[in-house]
Amino acid sequence: MELVNFLLNLLCWFLWAGAFVFPRYAVRSSQPLTLLSTLRSETPRSFSRIFFLGSLVLLLGLRGAAYWNFSPSNASLPAIDVGLLKVSLQPDSLSQMACYSFGSFAVFLYGYYLWVFGLSLTSRLKGRVDSIENLIDQQLGAFAMWHPGLKVALVGLVGGLLWVGLGFVLISLGALPENWNGWVLVAQSPVVAAAFWLRFLILVMLIIGVHFINSYVYLGEKPLWAYVDQTAKTYLTPFRKLPLLVVRFDVAPLLGGLVYWGLFCLGDWGLRLVFERLSG
Repeated sequence: MELVNFLLNLLCWFLWAGAFVFPRYAVRSSQPLTLLSTLRSETPRSFSRIFFLGSLVLLLGLRGAAYWNFSPSNASLPAIDVGLLKVSLQPDSLSQMACYSFGSFAVFLYGYYLWVFGLSLTSRLKGRVDSIENLIDQQLGAFAMWHPGLKVALVGLVGGLLWVGLGFVLISLGALPENWNGWVLVAQSPVVAAAFWLRFLILVMLIIGVHFINSYVYLGEKPLWAYVDQTAKTYLTPFRKLPLLVVRFDVAPLLGGLVYWGLFCLGDWGLRLVFERLSG
């Protein structure tokens, strides 16, 4: 079920993108040539947004009903993964399957934007902006111009609010311990937000891995590979002063990936420890 749910989350993301992501590209790429072209009505665009959002809500609702009706009895319990814990839900409960459908997509969408915000912070470190970074900034709109500290705070705040809101629903459905209340969720929210941010290291390791492959296997002259190489070199900056070139083999990506993996494991261990203490 987890694979099916992930693929459906991708489909839901395309509906979300049709409402909020793709129109930004259309606005940036279109250059009005006449005064009349600047006075076009926004009605068609508003209708398209309502259509995509309506389709998204309908798909999420139908997905929850389908899980409730067709989940095999011997399948593992579906769970919403919030980083520090997986909240298992009962497939024989329509309300819990509806929560699973909407909640898992909310976490998926939040994780997507967390990676987008994280990549936008990287452009400040690189000191240059290429076509891929322009696409990233277009998704953020006005938020792309915010100070990096404000971006980190905003994503953390949204992550904490997401956990509090989702936690209240899960408590009401009996999916979380009965002794948890609003104060417990609020106390847990900064830790959960930090755990969400910690997942950005997964993307960092992925970029470094692709950069390592591209260093020895020719993948073509594409803007994406150039962006990956430049971004990976930014993440590997702390290791560049070390003598890590063995003959013609650069050990920096391997060492960097290992260090980032260690940081991820250490951070995950520490946050889980704090989360368990806050949970009583």
